Amino acid sequence: MSRRSRRRACRVVRRPGDARSPGEHTAVVPATAEDDLLAGVLDEVIFILDTWGAVPLDLHVEQTPGGYRLRMPITSLDAFDIAGAIPKTVTLSDLHLTRGAGQWTCAATIDV
Repeated sequence: MSRRSRRRACRVVRRPGDARSPGEHTAVVPATAEDDLLAGVLDEVIFILDTWGAVPLDLHVEQTPGGYRLRMPITSLDAFDIAGAIPKTVTLSDLHLTRGAGQWTCAATIDV
């Protein structure tokens, strides 16, 4: 992913200071590896955007037997300024999520 593409993806939606969470989305992601968790979280975010016209404001992850439980407070896209195309899918190649030195790092390609 080029530097320009990364910037563009980061500017798809911009969070204003007054966005509030009128609801919550929960899901269980069957994941055996950290890359599977990244793909599952991104898939859920895209599902929320595409199906409900909403966007997560936060993410809480809890490990469960065989996967992870996701809990995301969400708000309507109407509360945001759209500055690009809405993401449509996560490319499963080149996914990367690792934990180290007290932080997480990740990389993913998201198609619009």
